Amino acid sequence: MSNNNNEQEKYKSVMNGKLKLKGLKIKKGTCVKIKKTEKIKQNMITLATTENATNEEILIKDDNRTEAQKRFDEVQAQRKTERIAKAATKTHRQRIEELNKFLDTLSNHFDIPKVGPG
Repeated sequence: MSNNNNEQEKYKSVMNGKLKLKGLKIKKGTCVKIKKTEKIKQNMITLATTENATNEEILIKDDNRTEAQKRFDEVQAQRKTERIAKAATKTHRQRIEELNKFLDTLSNHFDIPKVGPG
């Protein structure tokens, strides 16, 4: 009995119940806190859904990028379209044939040599 009482005394300072987090409003187990970036994305989505808003208007209203960043994004978009157009011109079979031709031209210098009998 005394051994059991000693164990219970060890845990008297422990608090029971749920963990309470400061600064968060919790509704039915979900967190309601929204970051600024999420609000900006939501605003962009609502602007995009309007009939009168075009892509340029959306970018102009909420665009904090520098000129270099804008040019970089434009070049990336151009390269992406070129890459897609280049990939769309060949079929899978043609790509595999080209790969096989390339592999045939390689030397066997870097192949793993056979070791042992067999």
